[in-house]
Amino acid sequence: MAQTNIPERTWMVITNRVGAELRLWSIRGDELKITDTDAAAALRIANKTTVTELIQGSFRPRNQRGMQWLHTEVGNPMAATVFRLRRVFGISFTNDYVLQITPLLYRVETNGVDAHLVKFPTVKLKLRSDGIIEKSESPS
Repeated sequence: MAQTNIPERTWMVITNRVGAELRLWSIRGDELKITDTDAAAALRIANKTTVTELIQGSFRPRNQRGMQWLHTEVGNPMAATVFRLRRVFGISFTNDYVLQITPLLYRVETNGVDAHLVKFPTVKLKLRSDGIIEKSESPS
């Protein structure tokens, strides 16, 4: 059962726009390279940091840096990230692909200062050229 009583200021989004480790394969099994530097940065993100560093390293304008905090209200979901696959991988989606997403968030320690990276379970999806998305178990 999902926890619904999460205290405020428990989770922070990572300091780039992608919010996840991404990998993409063609239907033949060839892995495509990430072309977006923001997406590539998620592959080498710090395991431990501080709340101050997360706020200072935010991609958001200074007046919106408080949005690094992930607010969790029952019945009022908040998107932690948005990204465009075309921008991340620099290709047109005219063929089928397999996308692997590993969501990333920082969990703030009870001291309110330190934060550690949490990698959530990986999801693989088959993205079909006809717009249908299917759950996939392997890249090929």
